[in-house]
Amino acid sequence: MFAAEDFKRLMQIGRLNRRVTVQQRTAASPDSFGAADATWTDIATIDAAVQPLRGQERSAARQTEAGADIKVTMRYRTIDAKNYRLKYGARLLDIESVIDIDERHRVLEVNCKEVV
Repeated sequence: MFAAEDFKRLMQIGRLNRRVTVQQRTAASPDSFGAADATWTDIATIDAAVQPLRGQERSAARQTEAGADIKVTMRYRTIDAKNYRLKYGARLLDIESVIDIDERHRVLEVNCKEVV
């Protein structure tokens, strides 16, 4: 749980010091073989805190697969884990889970796995 002082500290502009692009999956038209690859459209570029998960944090997030696990903290916005992903620099991050901290619609914690 976040205490009021934790929320104030987290939401200080200096804490959200990384730029992350939110991308939405859009359906592509099928090719001649009937397969349709998804395309991704940038819908917003936002300020966020980005940190790799390790050790105990990794277990707490229930992420046991190999690969880079990353936690992105941002101001609240509607994000559907199935149809969205994040782009951080040249890195693509598949969304594993989205947590509305304290269910107050102020802070989101987005647990991601880097696409290799």
